[in-house]
Amino acid sequence: MRQSSIIIAFSAVFLASVAQIILKKTAINHSKEGLISKFLNIGIVTAYSMTLGSSLLNTYALRSMPLKMTTVSEASGYFWVPVLSFLLLDEKLGKFKLFGGIIILIGMVIFSFG
Repeated sequence: MRQSSIIIAFSAVFLASVAQIILKKTAINHSKEGLISKFLNIGIVTAYSMTLGSSLLNTYALRSMPLKMTTVSEASGYFWVPVLSFLLLDEKLGKFKLFGGIIILIGMVIFSFG
């Protein structure tokens, strides 16, 4: 159960990262619309549903996951959001973002094995 909880926690963070990308993309596409249609469209509802699902998965995973791994799984979100922004939103992945991502990955490895 311990390894499956860790996988669920990382999946929950990835799901939340995807939801953030959907929220940003929807905000860009619906910026000129009325107030109600900005908040009640399929992209917003989907993204917030994914965020709720992520929270539920995280709660489930924390029941049997070592607390030490929580820090590592949550830190992976700081890696996923820039990568997904680069892939799905065509944002630039500058040298500082790339360097930061590498530092986060190194920190995750050191913290999880150390």
